[in-house]
Amino acid sequence: MKFVLSFLLFVAASVSAFASVQIIYNPVLTAPAGQAIDVSAILTGANSSTQVRLYYRVKGTDIYSSVEMGGSASSISGEIPASSVDTVGVEFYIQAMVNGQPVASSPAVNPSISPYYVTVRRDNSKPTLTILSPMEGDTVETANPVITVSYENGDLGIDPTSVSVEIDGNKVKDKDHIQAFNTLMSYVPSTDLSQGGHTVEVFVKNNSGTYGSIKWSFTVDSTGGGIKSVSAYHWDGHAGYETLYGLVTQQPNNQNTPLPYRPYGANRVDVEVNARGATDTYSLKVFATDEDRTDQQATDRFTGMLQNEEGLVVLGDYSPTFSELSLYQPYNVRGVTLDFRDGDLNDGHYRFMAVGGQTYRAVAQGASAFTNGTSSATFAQNLYGTRWELGDKYFVWGINAVTVNDDPGSLPNAVIGTINPQYAAVGSTDVKIQVPQIYLKLTGELGADYDFNGGTLLSPNLGNAYTAALDWNILPWGTHLTFDWKDLGGSFGFLPGGFTTMGNPGLIPDYRGYEAGFSQAALDGQLSFTLNANEWRNNLQNLTDESTNENNFISGNITIAPKGLPFLNLGYSLLLQNNNLSTVVMDSSGTTISPVDNNTSNLSAMLGYTHALTEKMALTVNGGIQEMMLTDNLAAGLRNTQDLDNVSYLFSLLLTAGPSTLSAAGSMGYSDQYGFDSADGADGLTLPSGSGTNSTVSVSWMLAWIPSVLNSRLGYDLVTTDLSTGAAGSTPAAVNDDTRSTYSIGGDYTYAKVHLFSVSFGYSIVNTNDTIASVGNPDAASMFLSDASYRWTF
Repeated sequence: MKFVLSFLLFVAASVSAFASVQIIYNPVLTAPAGQAIDVSAILTGANSSTQVRLYYRVKGTDIYSSVEMGGSASSISGEIPASSVDTVGVEFYIQAMVNGQPVASSPAVNPSISPYYVTVRRDNSKPTLTILSPMEGDTVETANPVITVSYENGDLGIDPTSVSVEIDGNKVKDKDHIQAFNTLMSYVPSTDLSQGGHTVEVFVKNNSGTYGSIKWSFTVDSTGGGIKSVSAYHWDGHAGYETLYGLVTQQPNNQNTPLPYRPYGANRVDVEVNARGATDTYSLKVFATDEDRTDQQATDRFTGMLQNEEGLVVLGDYSPTFSELSLYQPYNVRGVTLDFRDGDLNDGHYRFMAVGGQTYRAVAQGASAFTNGTSSATFAQNLYGTRWELGDKYFVWGINAVTVNDDPGSLPNAVIGTINPQYAAVGSTDVKIQVPQIYLKLTGELGADYDFNGGTLLSPNLGNAYTAALDWNILPWGTHLTFDWKDLGGSFGFLPGGFTTMGNPGLIPDYRGYEAGFSQAALDGQLSFTLNANEWRNNLQNLTDESTNENNFISGNITIAPKGLPFLNLGYSLLLQNNNLSTVVMDSSGTTISPVDNNTSNLSAMLGYTHALTEKMALTVNGGIQEMMLTDNLAAGLRNTQDLDNVSYLFSLLLTAGPSTLSAAGSMGYSDQYGFDSADGADGLTLPSGSGTNSTVSVSWMLAWIPSVLNSRLGYDLVTTDLSTGAAGSTPAAVNDDTRSTYSIGGDYTYAKVHLFSVSFGYSIVNTNDTIASVGNPDAASMFLSDASYRWTF
């Protein structure tokens, strides 16, 4: 269904009157705490040189992290990691860039200060564990049996680091022999178990912090010459195939926007095989699709891995992490990753990591782009890095070195010279100190980098940076205090400065400031309070112009969640921006800089309630309001931002009756833009006032005909947008009135608990009535969609 929704959004985009790059994203309104969020979107008007990044942050913090979004223009996607999905909420936006310059964003206006907001809910359900070996009551012929348990917790996910094992009521001491993964754990005792009966209990925690366990007994009888140790491997994994097809039954009248690549279908193969032994685990993962093209970055993914207590070796696509200032959560490195360890990482250990591979592949100039136009040439980009680390449970010290280099030989000779290759190198050292007696953790890192973009003697760039952070999580009191200071704009004085490492593309360069947070929980989590404050500025390179940008941010959040009663969540945030200019000036490069002085406030209130109607029936209702207000504080003649007031009302309903569910969600809102005439604008423009409304409604029904074997789904989705703008007493400058209706039906069939067949169909109707620059553009389009897949789990 996820791809179907993306295709429906494609239909809406295909009738747009704009020929420039646009981003249409698949809305995400709510998500469970501690579980990664998938964000998907489509592009129109893009070419192969267009790069798209997903920027995200925990609500109440000021600094965004980012990942690159992958896939084709008809279906790009990125993931907000589980570590950033907190109950205070998540904010994010999407930005498309060409040659490093932003060309589009979603939201389209002020995305970094008015991002999308996701309400995060806490799911108190417990993990479900299943015994794999030995089974309850079994008699095994070895004193070192392989103990394996699988577990799952729906969309919450499992924290593998929380797995613990008890035998006969005692925690096992050889923790290094526990291999824990996202869905399965295995343990082989390092010493022989005694003859006779034994009781085993396995504990695991989900990403929401709730524990689950399973307990059973078996008998050891190895006196009859049975096997003393187990060397066999346990196999698990899955294999799946998906095919998608879309038929435009009515083409849009407007042909200004070229259709994205492969708008009518795609095929995807997903395979994972794991061989888990007593000490070693071998894994193979393959994702292949006919959406992959040579004039865009790679879509296919291939990974082979060997992992044991001494480390891991990875061939293919992998995302290693060294430290914040060196190599941190890269989207993909296609090459070799080595991670060798001597000792338990949670105790005394040495560690050496090495990475070498390609982060981007070459795109030759003139290749066919998404719009069938000419794409820009880009070099293949290679990354190499090493990390050396030593430490114990109280202290960890690491040294990092990373280089990111363009490969000049990756493009034809005719292209080389028209663009300059880029080279970047960064070195850093980081320290982590933990004082568990008082629940305190201290971290810090110091780094320097060198960039060379070729061409002139002034091309080299040297910069330095440092970070220092405190994390005081007093668990018995429910108190959590964090403080993180960053200085990323340092220079050495004899060359242009600024820390701009490409080893961490999500790092904001030229930054100095702090991020602080405080939270307090009480009454067994029924009452919680969170306060965040951030202050930062840029332009730390001693430039003579006064274009320093300062940002001050503060937010507060209160959650009241009494057991058995409705929960209430209230939040408020305020962002102040100022570049310390009183007049329009020109910087040292000749760029005109206008004064900036504005503030953006966000107010949200969410109310929810879950009630058990019967033993097998429950009802969950959520509702809320969000308001965003942007105000330009500059005087007449200097204003450069339109004031904006945007209000949205959200609601959702979920009714569960055994394995069947009925869900409904929707939103409606309005916005007002307050314009100004040429006397108010620093650039002399006249910006008209305007107002608009929007609404979305979706209803879906899943019926389990035979529990866990056959399910069916029915869905309906309605989106309407009405926007009109125009100066007082004049003809409206632009009118937009869109309606999109989507009908869907689908179902799943499970055979023998390992074979899953799924099929879905959708039909989308789009009607628009746009007038841009007094050019009428009534339009309509419709599309039929299908998605069929098969998945075998073993």
